[in-house]
Amino acid sequence: MTNFCVFYSSITSSLIVNLMSSFMKYVQNLSIGHKIIVAVLAVNIIGIVLMASVLHTRSSTIQIASAMEGVSNMAGKHAEATKAQLDSVMSVGRTLAEVMQRFDSIQASDRRDILEVMISGVLNANPDFHGIWTIWEPNEFDGLDYQYAGQDGYDSSGRVHISYFRDKDGDIWRDEEPGQEYLNPGEGDYYQIP
Repeated sequence: MTNFCVFYSSITSSLIVNLMSSFMKYVQNLSIGHKIIVAVLAVNIIGIVLMASVLHTRSSTIQIASAMEGVSNMAGKHAEATKAQLDSVMSVGRTLAEVMQRFDSIQASDRRDILEVMISGVLNANPDFHGIWTIWEPNEFDGLDYQYAGQDGYDSSGRVHISYFRDKDGDIWRDEEPGQEYLNPGEGDYYQIP
């Protein structure tokens, strides 16, 4: 490859030298009027090439700046839309958390039923939600985990782990066999890591 480049470069250089030499001999044989015309044409051609080069560079810079501004505006609009959607979801989550913190005023034996109605109702009222779930530390919700241990909809500990989901047809269903993946490192980091 290097030999080819050197060979090509030497051919190009000798070609340019030959062309310039021929051109100079041609110009020497011209009358003074023709020499002036050739000089004016050469200056004009060089000026046009330089002007075209500057215009090209400036227009490229303007196009890049315009494209960057457009991308920035588009990203800003998408960020605002995403923020609005996340704020809506987070607002629902915060409201649920606030309500659940006040469950102490409800009789312990009624809390799980009320929680299930509340979670399924919130999911039903928000068609953009795909699921809502809550997991509580053992015996923190109502102190009745032992009564629910191993029953349908509960794991072997009986702790509150209620999950409702929406399927692709829009139907809402309760996960009747909650797993314990939240206890496994890695898979359960969402629960294990504060």
